[in-house]
Amino acid sequence: MTKKLVATTVIFLMALVIGPSSAWSVGGQCADCHTMHDSQGGAAVAVGGPHDRLISATYSSTNPCLGCHGGDDYQSGDATPYVLGTNLLESDDLAGGNFAYHATGDAYVHNVLGSSVDDDATLAAVPPGYDSLNYPDPDAFVRYTGGTTTRLQCAGTYGCHGNATNSDPYDAISGAHHGNASGTLTTADTVGNSYRFLYGVMGIEDSDWENTADDADHNQYHGIHRTDDVSPDSATISYLCCQCHGDFHEAGASGGSPWTRHPTDFDLSEATGTEYASYNADNSYSIIAPVASDVTTDGEVEAVVLDESGEYDAIVTCLSCHRAHGSAYPDLLRWDYSAIDAGGGDGNVGCFICHTTKD
Repeated sequence: MTKKLVATTVIFLMALVIGPSSAWSVGGQCADCHTMHDSQGGAAVAVGGPHDRLISATYSSTNPCLGCHGGDDYQSGDATPYVLGTNLLESDDLAGGNFAYHATGDAYVHNVLGSSVDDDATLAAVPPGYDSLNYPDPDAFVRYTGGTTTRLQCAGTYGCHGNATNSDPYDAISGAHHGNASGTLTTADTVGNSYRFLYGVMGIEDSDWENTADDADHNQYHGIHRTDDVSPDSATISYLCCQCHGDFHEAGASGGSPWTRHPTDFDLSEATGTEYASYNADNSYSIIAPVASDVTTDGEVEAVVLDESGEYDAIVTCLSCHRAHGSAYPDLLRWDYSAIDAGGGDGNVGCFICHTTKD
């Protein structure tokens, strides 16, 4: 066998081994997701089909995403994270939470079209904290361009995932599932290589979506330390949230103290000599109140979050306190805020993971 043939054979075998995991996130049987003609044995394949992009597993006519991401709770080894599970158990929730908490009340979820029958009874289609004058800022994708009367969707202009310049959810997310779903800390210039298909957001996704998680096994979020209301980095997860909830990211209409509202994209480790400088008591990563890092090079997730200078980061984000889809607690919080009792001796829990001297 010639050297050229050997080399070619080795490259081919390597492609078989690493190709699917390095080139795309979704592999396997095409029929698991798509149907060619929506017809088999004289019967339709897809519920309510045919559907755009030849999607076969559709939860409802208004939300195709939940065909694959809804209905069953996650089991170890599953290839698809669920966002609309069957169990309302906090221990079963993945990192993003569960839309099914809508059964508890509107305040427990992002009320996404197709995940529930009705719009939010209190807020209708207006995001709390929506600031039509200041957010989205000129450098961000313009969401809610049609006003605040359109129901929240999973993807597109009126959703969180995909390309916000496209109002069609199918078009906004199209092709991304065959991209790098894990995300990176260096690029987010396509929907596919952005964290969780949140176009423009950097981060590294845990391999099982935090079905199992500890201080060295978790999502790694991207954040920055900012000193005023203007965020210079559109790749942070909090920057995405502020496109709908912008008023929660300001110091108030007249400016002033950054503590007028709870800060995001704020590095606790910069607060030298204060209670915040001892995040989680020993500066180790907490899966209860996760923080971000301003690391901009790909690397392994650290138990103690380190930046490029070797110092630790503990950057507060929206997701430090909230889950994206829904949670067991009001306002999509990660814990029961009404049970947080300063000086009550509860220990290192909830708010006290950052406010380390308050208990």
